[in-house]
Amino acid sequence: MYIKGTASCFGRHPALVAFPIKFHTWRTAVNKLIVSVKGEVGGYPSLGVDESYSLVHTAGEGNIVLEAETSFGAIRGLETFSQLLQMNRGFVIRGGEGLVVVDEPKYPWRGLMLDPARHFITVAEVQKQIDAMAQNKLNVLHMHFTDGESFTIDTHSWPKFSNISEFGAYHPSLTYSKSDLKDIVEYARLRGVRVIPEFDHPAHMASWSLSHPSLIADCPTVNPHPEWPRYYSPADVTNPLVYDVFDTLLSEIGGIFPDPYFHVGGDEPHYDCWAADEKIVAWAKSQGYNTDTDLYNYYQQGLGEVLKRYNKTTHGWAEIFSVDGAQVPEDTVVEVWQGNDQIVDTISAGYKTIVSSDWYLDLGGDWTKFYASDPASYLGEGGDPEGLLLGGESCMWNAAFDARTNMDSQIWPNAAAAAEVLWTGKTEDEDKARTRLSQHRCRMVRRGVRVGPIAEDYCGDDIYVRKSLTYYYTGDFPISDDTPPP
Repeated sequence: MYIKGTASCFGRHPALVAFPIKFHTWRTAVNKLIVSVKGEVGGYPSLGVDESYSLVHTAGEGNIVLEAETSFGAIRGLETFSQLLQMNRGFVIRGGEGLVVVDEPKYPWRGLMLDPARHFITVAEVQKQIDAMAQNKLNVLHMHFTDGESFTIDTHSWPKFSNISEFGAYHPSLTYSKSDLKDIVEYARLRGVRVIPEFDHPAHMASWSLSHPSLIADCPTVNPHPEWPRYYSPADVTNPLVYDVFDTLLSEIGGIFPDPYFHVGGDEPHYDCWAADEKIVAWAKSQGYNTDTDLYNYYQQGLGEVLKRYNKTTHGWAEIFSVDGAQVPEDTVVEVWQGNDQIVDTISAGYKTIVSSDWYLDLGGDWTKFYASDPASYLGEGGDPEGLLLGGESCMWNAAFDARTNMDSQIWPNAAAAAEVLWTGKTEDEDKARTRLSQHRCRMVRRGVRVGPIAEDYCGDDIYVRKSLTYYYTGDFPISDDTPPP
């Protein structure tokens, strides 16, 4: 059982809401859940927004009081309240009379990346994952909208570039319209989730070039897959059209995403291609560029100028920092994905950092692998005095996974284990966490998420079995004055 209606304390609704409910604590009937938001109600979630809350059972009044500074803290508190309901025990609250919970996240950036560019994910399917994120107190949805396989944004109304999605999507219907994007952002807002779009370049741009071939370099002699002559070709960074299309993209849909951070990709530049394109080599020589990294940095600086025009802040994969001589803005967020030990370098250089290296969901592995990796353990002797380690995200690369068949169980429960680390740090041994996460897995299954098992259990509509312990719902659970329910 869980409490629906986290939006009831949101938007134009009053900041103090009482939910009439009927269940029992260990000893005392509870009549109301009172939600009090002290600060401003509404708006969009942002990096560092206050997500703290407290839950207190007021003795003698029969009430549970949830207090938070912001709507987003209230949303987190409502989720915790729902998890306090003991499964299959007549709606028994763990802790009972005198219950006090004071809680806040360890990291402000707790994310999940989805990849509709490899297997398209419908708006309804995205929203389903946002619901699951809220159940795990994740607060950033990173959408990898484009890759070599497909361009998933509807461009039919864009000036000069109206046919990018016509040619670059799997099918024109397998794209997100502006209305779709707005629906995703609003749905996420009501659950305290930021939405950050990614448009991957200079590599991974084959889908962009199907309508405009001049956007990418021409290097068939060094393409690692001859059957796809231009699939691995990066952007032709010497072509002004490349910056024009990025400017158009920002002007068309940048404002739909209120978050200031905009993911520019930047991973896996294919330098051999630039060196094999005679036109690019001649241009680089005329500009005094001596290395391929000079071209990469030239490109990133050009993108940075476009982002500034639209008040967006750069977010990108680690290459935007690690390429020789990289010059990225001071407020850039660097996403480390090739080994979390790299955060020592990014933080020493003064850059905000998130990690995903240990949390690639498509690679599988037991949930314990995800639970064992706390980003703070990679900080080294210097630590993080400026608070630059913002957190991290689990990445669901969809090359072999589809939202309608096998994606849910590949994301969950592993992303739930990572979410626990991002909220509290690794605070329990695995044996204790296994039982607790197993019950949470069952809770998510009952909410409609196809979550893979964590332990030896059975999760049914009216029964939950964990090894030798059997729990089942029998109506009103007998309350003892002396002992809590088992």
